[in-house]
Amino acid sequence: MKRNLLLSLLVLALPIMACTITLPTPTQVTTGPTETLAVNVPVPAGATADSPVKVTLHMGAGTLKLQSGADGLAQGEIDYNVPSWKPTITTGPDRLLIEQTLPQNQGPSVLFPGKDTELVNTWDLKLGQAPMDLNIAAGAYKATSNLSGLHLRNLTITDGASDSQVTFDSANPEVMDVFTYETGASSVKLTGLGYANFKVMNFKAGVGDYKLDFAGSQQRDATVNIDAGMSTLSLSIPSSTKAIVEISGGLKGVKTDGTWTTHEDTYSTTGTSDYTLTIKVNIGLGNLTLTTDK
Repeated sequence: MKRNLLLSLLVLALPIMACTITLPTPTQVTTGPTETLAVNVPVPAGATADSPVKVTLHMGAGTLKLQSGADGLAQGEIDYNVPSWKPTITTGPDRLLIEQTLPQNQGPSVLFPGKDTELVNTWDLKLGQAPMDLNIAAGAYKATSNLSGLHLRNLTITDGASDSQVTFDSANPEVMDVFTYETGASSVKLTGLGYANFKVMNFKAGVGDYKLDFAGSQQRDATVNIDAGMSTLSLSIPSSTKAIVEISGGLKGVKTDGTWTTHEDTYSTTGTSDYTLTIKVNIGLGNLTLTTDK
């Protein structure tokens, strides 16, 4: 299964690799017995309503499952079978860092299993309800993150070749100042973004397939900045949301589904919401689909 995951992620990265003059030499790693690192971190003493905890998850190639439900700040298990990949857990008065430090010649983009071996690097984590700034940094990975129930002040996700799903299905009780997502050659699906309660969202992507669903009760005016390369991009807007989509870049064709008003490169919807969602899209060659629910 892990081998299939890495091969799938490699396929996603091929369009970018094709544009590169020189390719890195794949590095084989030596696997051993699967080990488990238990994670059980209480809420730090320095965490207050005025001082959110800085939570950072830094992993290499593998699988991430993330959700709410921890009794303290973080709970769960990390399974790995490459000894040098054992993560470290660092805590402080107002921070938590779970980090997997890879040797310099084992960057996530060039990790391959050795002959007749399988890589294991599975993070299954829960986070608690302390107000937090959450930062997720990963290489080639598959991620399923349900962030409902978390108290997020800021959210940053950075990954390479990924297959990632991020879900909000209930309102974030905190005002999120900035939500940043940066990815390479990936397949990314973000759902329930109306629940995220952000002021500003920045989405930057390379070659890939990207679906952004803004379902949820929008609680304020919000701006989304999207910068994508040769991509397939789909934006889904609830019919109750007042949305303005401004398009720039090399894209010439836009497909719409639902009720949209068009004026040159601006597409808009009328909704019953008191707030406006402004989306600025800069996209090169690719496909853009704008959808409103019926």
